[in-house]
Amino acid sequence: MGEALRLVQEMRLYEEKSYETLGWPEAHLRRNVFWHLYIGDKSASILNKVPISLHQICLESPITTMFDEGLACNLMCPAHELGSQAFENQLRAGFFLCFRLWYAASEMLIDLNFLSRLYNKNGRLEAPGPSADTSHLRNTITHSYLAFTSILHNCPDWIRNPSSAADSSGTIARFQNLSFYIQKANLFVTFHILRLVLLSRFADRGAADILGLTSDPATLSLRKVEIASDLLDSIKDIPFEALQANGEPCVEKLRQVGVALLETMHSVDNEAIAARARFLFGMLLDILSRLNSRISDELSNDHES
Repeated sequence: MGEALRLVQEMRLYEEKSYETLGWPEAHLRRNVFWHLYIGDKSASILNKVPISLHQICLESPITTMFDEGLACNLMCPAHELGSQAFENQLRAGFFLCFRLWYAASEMLIDLNFLSRLYNKNGRLEAPGPSADTSHLRNTITHSYLAFTSILHNCPDWIRNPSSAADSSGTIARFQNLSFYIQKANLFVTFHILRLVLLSRFADRGAADILGLTSDPATLSLRKVEIASDLLDSIKDIPFEALQANGEPCVEKLRQVGVALLETMHSVDNEAIAARARFLFGMLLDILSRLNSRISDELSNDHES
């Protein structure tokens, strides 16, 4: 990805004027590449704790590349039985939801880093400087978090219930249903892992109160277990092949949930919370083993040790 991000910057794909001389479909394809890499960059930064590359503060000019949810791309062949414009628009709607999730979480973490610098050098929000008024920024982050948690509340019917969304029957319907299930799996797994990451990062900085939580270790552990439970509930009715289609990125997100459950099992003093974490951890291991991932073996070994 590093090489791809470097090319994006060299080609200045973050500027709308770089597309002005391009015809269809080259302009659409390049825009899609840019926004996919934009999300991928945020994903790598959030999940792997690496520096972000494609952000306003890292570039020499503003990001002006068009991001229009209503823009018709017409990249699917209309002559093909699977290539209807309505189906393409539905897939794009799912992509835009994914974009909003990663963007919102990334901006909150950037704001958290900035807030930490206003307090002290060790990064914890304990003693702000004498002239630092952080109330506005804290309120902004709180409102951003509330907006983030509601992104999937009103997601389209074809994502919330893919089995009833196809506009045809037979092979086409099965293909469309699976496509929507793949998007649903990606969206809901992403949403819950981002909830977990945000909780952990804010708690580590002593800022759990910004998310409406206390800093009590048992309360935070319970919240992590609840998020893991929400994730498993959200995917229990999703066809397994839809999880498989999301590949290693999905596995990595599930791994991070497993790590959080392991930490809870070994650190929390409340036996009820620990027992719930063990139960969910077993369910997660089963899913990972069915995905035929080496991650399941690693987590299992960590659990036994």
